[in-house]
Amino acid sequence: MDWTQRFFQGDPDRGNIISIYPGDDDKTRLMLMSHTDVVPVEDETKWNYDPFAAEISGGRVYGRGASDCKALLTCQLMALAIMKRSGVRLSHGLRLVSGADEEHGGRWGFGWLADTHPESLSSEFAVNEGGGTPVEIGNSLTYLLGTGEKGRMELHITLRGESAHASVPGPG
Repeated sequence: MDWTQRFFQGDPDRGNIISIYPGDDDKTRLMLMSHTDVVPVEDETKWNYDPFAAEISGGRVYGRGASDCKALLTCQLMALAIMKRSGVRLSHGLRLVSGADEEHGGRWGFGWLADTHPESLSSEFAVNEGGGTPVEIGNSLTYLLGTGEKGRMELHITLRGESAHASVPGPG
């Protein structure tokens, strides 16, 4: 059972990783999605914790990518490694795709893959990072799980202003 990896790079500094855990047939019905990039630091003095470290405080890990989306990617890779090590056989293949540009507009990530290598995203179902940040209820944390999307709507909107990421909206 060969676990295959491919690397698609639309920009010299951003690469997309596609791994396929094969099944008994040639189909990959399920795609696990994640992304490898992180938000820009911008002004390091505005961070409560060192953005280049993984600091633990109050039972949480703080640092760039700690919750979006490196933990998910690590879990996905470990699941595939454990499946391979254990000799798990699947009826259909499992595809893992980690995009390179989710935090910076998607120009070289999933959008680029869909335009230039649509076969790399070929799956009937996909599990994305969904959900979001933990919600504190009492003394415990609850992690929300996204189970679907509402569909598609296309709009043409003109906005004026400074572009900013939601995690660091100050400059915007």
